[in-house]
Order: sequence, then structure tokens, then C-alpha cells
Amino acid sequence: HIIPNIIQANIMRVKYQYNLILYFLVALSILGLAFAIISYNKEINYNLETLKVKLILYNDIASNSIASNTPYDSIPIPANIRYTILDSNKTVLYDNFKPILIDSTIQGKELTLADQFEISTVFRKSQVLNSDFLFFTKKFENMYIRTGIECQREIIQQIEHEQKHIYFIALLFLALATAIFFISH
Repeated sequence: HIIPNIIQANIMRVKYQYNLILYFLVALSILGLAFAIISYNKEINYNLETLKVKLILYNDIASNSIASNTPYDSIPIPANIRYTILDSNKTVLYDNFKPILIDSTIQGKELTLADQFEISTVFRKSQVLNSDFLFFTKKFENMYIRTGIECQREIIQQIEHEQKHIYFIALLFLALATAIFFISH
């Protein structure tokens, strides 16, 4: 009578340990998943901020080049950065992506915000190019300078690199779950 009770107590203890390990694994997996999602979102925000800093830098380069009478088409800005020079009436003086826009008036959200706050950063779809852009616009005394970068292409390239880390974390948790499952049986 005593031996079956001891065996039953051992079985109960093993089941309790198994359940404890299983609950710990579930909690650890949820925590790992939450960490991966938070990391991913922070990385996207960091990439956007990095692009914004780039746009501010190129906006300053354009401003300094114009102040030193450099022709608009000779401003040293990379080809993947869109820059538009507008007069105080928001008439396009130069656009490196769409020269056809010259002499047309633009009423984008980034210009409206630049009117209010002197600078603006806006993520929106460019109707002319049919692409998503991050625009930085700065209002000067007699003109606006708008710099922009196509976000889908730039951010996706940066995020694809970061996704490898998330896949590694997921694979690591899967390996951990498998190891704990086999150890507990």
C-alpha cells in the first residue's frame, strides 16, 4: 500500500514539474515574442529618424549651395534624394526628379506645416511619382527647400536586414522550446 502511494506521489511531482516547465516555456515565448515585436518597431522608428537626419543634412547642403549661387542642377545631393526648390509663392523653381514641374504650384501638407512652423517632416504619397516619400521642408525668407526620400525602397532595404535578427530570435526560441520539451519527457 505504501509503494503505490510513493509511485503516485512521484508521478504527481513529475507532472507538476512538467507543467511548471511548460508554463515557464509559454511565458518565456510570449516574452520573447513581445521583445522581438518591440525591437522591430523601435528599429523602424530609428530608421525613419536616420532618414530624417539625412534629409535635414541635404536640405542644409542645398541651402548653402543656393546661398553661394550654385546652379540648382549642380547642388551636390545624391540621386536617390529628391529635392525641390520653391519660391515664396510655392511655385517650383527646380525639382531634380520631375523637371516638368517647374513653374507649377505645389500645395503639399509639408508646405502648409512649414508655413506654420518654419520646418516640417511629413510621410506621404507623392501624387506625381506615385510613391511613398518622407519629406523634410524648410521655409526660408524667400523660398522653400524640400528634400525627400522614397521610403518604401530605403526603409525596406534597412528592415530586411533587421528581419534576419528576428528570424534568428524566433529560431532560438523554437530550439529552446524543443529542448525543454524533450528534457521534460
